[in-house]
Amino acid sequence: MAVLLIIDPVLLAFPDATTRCQRRTAAACALVAALVACSPVHDWRESRPDDGDLRMLFPCRPERNARAVLLAGDRVALVMQSCAAGGQTYSLAWAAVGRPEQVTATLEALRAAASGNIGATPGRPAPRVIPGATPNEAAAQLRLEGRFPDGRTAVEHAVWFVHGLRVYQAAVLSDRAIPDAALETFLGAIRVVPSTSR
Repeated sequence: MAVLLIIDPVLLAFPDATTRCQRRTAAACALVAALVACSPVHDWRESRPDDGDLRMLFPCRPERNARAVLLAGDRVALVMQSCAAGGQTYSLAWAAVGRPEQVTATLEALRAAASGNIGATPGRPAPRVIPGATPNEAAAQLRLEGRFPDGRTAVEHAVWFVHGLRVYQAAVLSDRAIPDAALETFLGAIRVVPSTSR
């Protein structure tokens, strides 16, 4: 039945394709064109980016990078996974701190760095609860607006949260308004699933 749905339009579109070989070639072209036209901009997939208890969805296959940065006076290894889809960059960054008393200051420094990266004036953070995350007074969600180095408008939506001694930042960055559906799919799917619950 599916073959008839593909072949019939092909015969209409390619009336000169009279031989079996020509019809097959035309059918293959039509099928490829249909698949390209219907392919989604966001190909959501579950990810465990920190090789631990965190679960989330990325709309594309993220690449992983790491570098040493200074946060709240301490040098930490900041790991980031990110990818681009639909004109937006989706990312998750995290770092482990050595002592519990460093957690809040490091989370606040991570938030300040996000604002500084695009020259945004920090707004008032809104609370955001990530299921399974460790409660922390600095955990929040924030919309930032600033500029990229080339002068384009930069819009960023980010959440900051904690699990144990790890601090996290999940963000979506673009040069235009970010669709609510994509934003909520990305940020709303973040959760911590402890090892005993797997």
